[in-house]
Amino acid sequence: MNDDPPAGASPAIVDAHLHLWDTAAFELPWLASVPELSERYTVSDYLAAVGEAPVGAAVVVQAGDTAVEARWLFDVLSGADAHRLEAAAVVQFAAERDAWLGRVQSAVDERGVLPRGVRLPVHRRGAEWTALEGLPALLGAAEQRGLVVEVLCRPDQVAAVDGLAARHPGLVFVLDHLGIGTSDPDSAWRSALRTLSARANVVAKVSGLFAAGDDVVAGAERARSVVQSALQALGPERIMFGSDWPMSSRIGPYVAVLERTHAALGSMTARDAEAVWSSTARATYSLHQYR
Repeated sequence: MNDDPPAGASPAIVDAHLHLWDTAAFELPWLASVPELSERYTVSDYLAAVGEAPVGAAVVVQAGDTAVEARWLFDVLSGADAHRLEAAAVVQFAAERDAWLGRVQSAVDERGVLPRGVRLPVHRRGAEWTALEGLPALLGAAEQRGLVVEVLCRPDQVAAVDGLAARHPGLVFVLDHLGIGTSDPDSAWRSALRTLSARANVVAKVSGLFAAGDDVVAGAERARSVVQSALQALGPERIMFGSDWPMSSRIGPYVAVLERTHAALGSMTARDAEAVWSSTARATYSLHQYR
């Protein structure tokens, strides 16, 4: 029996990376660098941006790292609008905050929403970031609770993921923005991805690759080079689409992100396209178990 989706099929998209926030309810200091986004973004706003695009599920990544924000996010994902979208939450780790894990657990207990993952924002740390304070306890808790571990890192930090993935084969590690974002790809980044190909517990998001103000042609060529390198190293079954909305709204409407991502992915079989646009994210975040 042939299990491939029908040729030309368009499976419901799983958007594996977006953010929601409300700066009237909590502070996000990093938004000072993008003041045009310093407002409120809810599930309703996201669905309005999506429009007619066939998005059926999403992974909402906490934009900051406070328990106050986590509670707000859990409330939003439990609200009436959220029932129009199957959604999973990823909370963000704060290494310098004492008892972070306990406070987030309290928020989980209060709101009754189970996050599907935790993100490590290490992009402002050194290349050897695995000595991060509190990391062993966090990884142990994530493994015990069945949480995915996302890593927001620079290209020179990708290699360190290999050691963690080897030591924690029971954890799934996710490279946000392919571990490169809007940086230019180099041989070290490509080499690190090839090394990670041996770690079946590492997957990556095609997200955050397009920068506001970039030359469209040059940006498309760069994105295609990055995405094709990732596909060759990891394969489509370990790659998933993420819009990075509302950050991506600076480059154009939601449909433009879809179109530019399609172009970067190039020609794919129906099975491979389904993996990138839907099934990899569903499997990674257990979305079929979320509701």
